[in-house]
Amino acid sequence: MKAINSKERSKQVWQFIFIFLGLAVVPVSLIFFSYYRIPEKLHDQEQRKLINYTNFERSQKVLVRQLDNIDSNLNLLVNESSNELPEVINTRIASSIENIKQTDTGRLVTLILNGYNNHLKHVNNLVRMRKEMKDIKEIEQKLKDCTEACDQLRLRASNPMP
Repeated sequence: MKAINSKERSKQVWQFIFIFLGLAVVPVSLIFFSYYRIPEKLHDQEQRKLINYTNFERSQKVLVRQLDNIDSNLNLLVNESSNELPEVINTRIASSIENIKQTDTGRLVTLILNGYNNHLKHVNNLVRMRKEMKDIKEIEQKLKDCTEACDQLRLRASNPMP
């Protein structure tokens, strides 16, 4: 190998420095501008899309919360050990459904609300049938008591007192 003089050496050092700066600084600056400068200048339409998406997401969270409230009230209605009157629970469910109808009129929400209304009708039928069964059992018990009392009276009537 041939020895390099100082002029050629300094030329190669400067070439290395420029190539290094070109390969290191340019990509770093491109990354910086693409992630920190350009998003600040979003187009108005993209900002509107972002706002619409966040509004939609917020409304979906509210919808899920309200549907969960309806579901918990339906579970209270079905539960026999609930201390609340079924009429009060039905009123809360109906008001929640009306709130949902007023806030969102989408097709999916309409289908969900129709499903909840059908479920509510079935639950109310279940509660009504359960109450009727309880009433029937009470009437059967009274009938049994009356039958026993009649049998005792017949027995006394057939056996005169000495």
